[in-house]
Amino acid sequence: MARERDRLIAEIARDEADERFTAAGIELVYGDASFGVPDELAVGGRRLPRAALRDRHREPAGRTATGGIETVPYLTYRSIFDLQGLPAQLLVLGAGPIGLELAQAFRRLGSAVTVVEQLDRLLPGDEPEPGALAAEVLRSEGIELLLSTEAKTVRNEGAEVVLETDGGAVRAEAFLVTRRPSLHCRRARP
Repeated sequence: MARERDRLIAEIARDEADERFTAAGIELVYGDASFGVPDELAVGGRRLPRAALRDRHREPAGRTATGGIETVPYLTYRSIFDLQGLPAQLLVLGAGPIGLELAQAFRRLGSAVTVVEQLDRLLPGDEPEPGALAAEVLRSEGIELLLSTEAKTVRNEGAEVVLETDGGAVRAEAFLVTRRPSLHCRRARP
């Protein structure tokens, strides 16, 4: 699987070459980026308004809660593909489309998966019906869904990540963050 993943990533990279984007009329801007003004990104001496930004993914950040959170590694929808092995347990924070897709894929590969969502349903950005259907399917596949569950703190305990919630503690070997939590974490090293 890892070889096939690497082959597909190389194939996608060829399809995402700069020339392909510029030929389609997309401007690519390279350089060190910083947010100095709300809704504006400064890159290479230029200021780009939010409307000009294409990649809407935001790395997890936020206020630091108690419990040594800044020392806990996490995976993103990008870095999860750098894993060299299948985690025995995967904890997914966020029940949007990306988190659910990855939760289902890892469950089907054999990981025990728990999804933690602060809101009361899956796919909270959509109408309630798709989320209810997704919950039914995911539960039937053995994925544990903790809805209406607020993440309080996260910490390392040996090889495990422990996420304290308002309902107790969840333990896992790997921690995937797919939404912006009110926790302060750092990215996992593959």
